[in-house]
Amino acid sequence: MAVISRISVQKKRLDRYNIFIADKYAFSVDEEVLIKFDLKKGKELDEFDLADIQMHDDIQKAFTQSLHYLSHRMRSESEVRMYLRKKEVDDAIIQEAIHKLYHYKYLDDLEFARAFVRTHANGGNKGPIVIRQELKEKGISEKLIEKAILEYPIDLQIEHAKQQAEKSIKKKKTYLSDPYSRSWIKC
Repeated sequence: MAVISRISVQKKRLDRYNIFIADKYAFSVDEEVLIKFDLKKGKELDEFDLADIQMHDDIQKAFTQSLHYLSHRMRSESEVRMYLRKKEVDDAIIQEAIHKLYHYKYLDDLEFARAFVRTHANGGNKGPIVIRQELKEKGISEKLIEKAILEYPIDLQIEHAKQQAEKSIKKKKTYLSDPYSRSWIKC
């Protein structure tokens, strides 16, 4: 049985605590884990407790890394999973972190897909086929893509298609009227 002899706050990360056993550094934990396991001076820990604490701390670390990654913009579940895999987080820990992200509503693939469609429909001129493909690449299921694509009104799709057609016609006219653009023909 190990007995906690001291707990101190880390200097650089105030949300993490160093745990000492027999006055020697043993491990560090997140503040949430410290509270969850009621870690305090004099508490006895067996090997099972230590393994459980370590697992929960790993989940909390993955959760915190995911929150940082999500703080820049909305992301799909697949993007978060790939990010954590690049950080060499175990799949079981990733699964628990993803579950926690859904629980706190930080992840929602349908809402992500809807926002993605609205952004591209209002801010660009990509068609629904391109948007569908990009959502597939981000790991969104076909079922959710079908629901999200409804955010792209048909009249806006027609307007974007007309703009693309006009742009294409203008390019072709410029190309045909510029003798230097066809210089390869003279060779």
